[in-house]
Amino acid sequence: MTRAPALSPEQIAAEHWKLLFGVRRSVRYHVRRERFLDGAHNLGALTAAVSGSAAVASMFAGADAVLAVAAAVTAVAGAWELVFRTAKTARLHNGLGREFIALEKQLVLAGESLPEPRLRELRAARLDIEAREPPALRVLDAMCHDELVTALGIEEGERANPSRLQRLFAPLFDVGAHRLRKHAAP
Repeated sequence: MTRAPALSPEQIAAEHWKLLFGVRRSVRYHVRRERFLDGAHNLGALTAAVSGSAAVASMFAGADAVLAVAAAVTAVAGAWELVFRTAKTARLHNGLGREFIALEKQLVLAGESLPEPRLRELRAARLDIEAREPPALRVLDAMCHDELVTALGIEEGERANPSRLQRLFAPLFDVGAHRLRKHAAP
């Protein structure tokens, strides 16, 4: 078995930077997913509580039409949570975000002049975390990429620039992800 040639210190520094950038983007992605899903869960719970209360009040008042509508809204809100499991998925993203933060800490502590075997270990740790990730929303990932490019003062040419429509629906699903400008980790 042939071994790959050793990386130069400059190549190690460049690979370290790419890995660190990708990990930081992943942290931002999972924080956004967690916040959105927690908000969706809270909105569903509020809807169920309000419509359930309205159904009970309507039942005592004898308002059959209001009772039917309130009961239907309560059922839809409950079904939404059963199908999409927003609270459980939010916790998953919280855990993944924490793992990426821990990996980011290791990368920062290791610095750019880390030995090549350590760089391989850190890459493998990232792959271990990514193996547990649900499929990514590509537009949301591109938004996180652009946000990080801006935060780090990197050249604007590295941005993916999703459209307003894409940004609007990014927390839910991808719209035209194939039309995103390909972005490269700096």
